[in-house]
Amino acid sequence: MTNNERHIHIQFDDEVGLQKMGYRCAGRGYEGQTDRHRAWTLLFLAEGKAALHANSRRYDVKAPSLMLLDPFHRYRITSEGCEFLYVQFTFRFHPDRPIRPNLSLPILHVECLADLHKQFAEMSGRVAGCDDTQLGSLRRPVHELILKLVHEITQPMPEGHKHADNGDGRLVAIKQFLAHNAESSLNLKRAAASFYLSPSHLSRLFRQATGRTLKQYHHILRMQRAADLLTETNRSITQIAEDLGFSTVHHFSRRFKRFHQVSPVEYRLRKRDTADLTPDE
Repeated sequence: MTNNERHIHIQFDDEVGLQKMGYRCAGRGYEGQTDRHRAWTLLFLAEGKAALHANSRRYDVKAPSLMLLDPFHRYRITSEGCEFLYVQFTFRFHPDRPIRPNLSLPILHVECLADLHKQFAEMSGRVAGCDDTQLGSLRRPVHELILKLVHEITQPMPEGHKHADNGDGRLVAIKQFLAHNAESSLNLKRAAASFYLSPSHLSRLFRQATGRTLKQYHHILRMQRAADLLTETNRSITQIAEDLGFSTVHHFSRRFKRFHQVSPVEYRLRKRDTADLTPDE
């Protein structure tokens, strides 16, 4: 099997936007690039086996498998031979339909989404059989499938909570948005656009509900994520700073020390010393 790929860029002017769709045939020894996109990425493994490296973990998957990666997280695929469909898309968080809190990412298990697994398997076969000139004809059916996927990975707010958070039910979705974007600097305009609000309205709404500014809350999430990466991975401090969207490692180190009262290096050493002293069960 040789490495080859076909893809098209597609865009729809509605709540779900498809940015890119393609199909890759990966030969033996395939080492995909480490990617981090500002969009959601759906992967459907149609043939063979692969390893998905995401969120500092390795997931061994075999066909047929449906995978979903949320924005800004780095991922990479390696394989000794596989074929997969990929779709990159965006969607607006709706205040009354937050992402399911128990959603298991990046692997979407077939027992939970059996119909979608079947439909993506069929679509993968159609895309695999297309040449470059025919891919465009599949834009609309792929878009409809992604709409179904978004419907499945979100859920209506419970009736008693729809208007609980500061009068309009947006707080849960806003916090989820910030959590999903913890590994990047905060773009207030983009965040506000996701909730059909002006930046000033979003800022005022969040501060009234939580007592913190958006920037303060987002910074807490970033520092917590930084602590997790220092504890759970062997990434260098420089790499972690880059992954979290800091301009320089020195800027990251200063912010981390101000928040945790120790430098990133000292924090990592302390956590590892503590782990070494923990008795085995």
